[in-house]
Amino acid sequence: AALAQAKSYSRLSVGGEKRTPFCGMGVCQECRVNINGLRVLACQTLCQQDMKVETQ
Repeated sequence: AALAQAKSYSRLSVGGEKRTPFCGMGVCQECRVNINGLRVLACQTLCQQDMKVETQ
């Protein structure tokens, strides 16, 4: 889902570099998004109806 977004990145690193979802394994910490106002790992969060997902 994150890759389908218009942006080609999901967050910025501490140094300001663009980061993208990479492995989908849930161990890289690169897939953080806001879901319903909470910052979570996208690849470890089950999809539910009416979720509001925003990239960082």
